[in-house]
Amino acid sequence: MQKLCMLIDLKRRVLIILTCLIFFNCVDKNNIAVLFTGDSLIYGWDTFFYFPEVETANTGIKGSTVCETRTRLLKDLNKYNPEKLVLLIGTNDCIKMITQGVEDSIIVDSILLEYSALLNDISYCKVNCCVLSLLKTNKRFGESISLKLNSLYTVLNMRLQSTVQLFSGCEFIEVNHLLIDKNNQLREDYTTDGLHINEKAYELISNHIRPKIF
Repeated sequence: MQKLCMLIDLKRRVLIILTCLIFFNCVDKNNIAVLFTGDSLIYGWDTFFYFPEVETANTGIKGSTVCETRTRLLKDLNKYNPEKLVLLIGTNDCIKMITQGVEDSIIVDSILLEYSALLNDISYCKVNCCVLSLLKTNKRFGESISLKLNSLYTVLNMRLQSTVQLFSGCEFIEVNHLLIDKNNQLREDYTTDGLHINEKAYELISNHIRPKIF
């Protein structure tokens, strides 16, 4: 079993190397400035509207997890050849494990492990990456799970920031301070359902990260 796992890991490393070689040498690529990827919070971000000064692509997928994002990322990098990557992912991982009754410490460790693998792939391909903090929620999403998520995010974002710093070309950007109220919850006027954010919130985040990605 151990030899099999090592073989699978070796094959993946070879795939990464080959993909990176294609990534840097293929001439038939879109060559965009910034690629946004992640879950529905990225999917709902009209990057063409908020960043009209540069060419962007958005490959966010509703319901996506960290592992699923990693699975498709190399293909996205090769297709779009971005100068920079903006990443927001992890919400669905947290919700799924909370509903399954997984302990907070295990949730955090599990997500950080998946994140480390994802960031390692990104760093290996020498693409600069901005990792956004997981966004706080409010009681409209469900009072119990919202409180659980917000408490979890406080710890997870702190540890995620430390993890991101370990990878060359990767930077963590905290954005919750733009969106929360005095109770440390997502402001009512910035959300559609207590979990997803609206145009006003996207505008605030876009203006905040603009100096980081250009």
